[in-house]
Amino acid sequence: MDAWIAATAVTHDLPVYTQDADFDNLAEVRVVRV
Repeated sequence: MDAWIAATAVTHDLPVYTQDADFDNLAEVRVVRV
């Protein structure tokens, strides 16, 4: 599921708002910690 979220965020140039470290290893994904 995280891969789909990351791919959608990158495709649409959107950040991912999250409370965990699941996206830390993906340099293309802009992560906003909440």
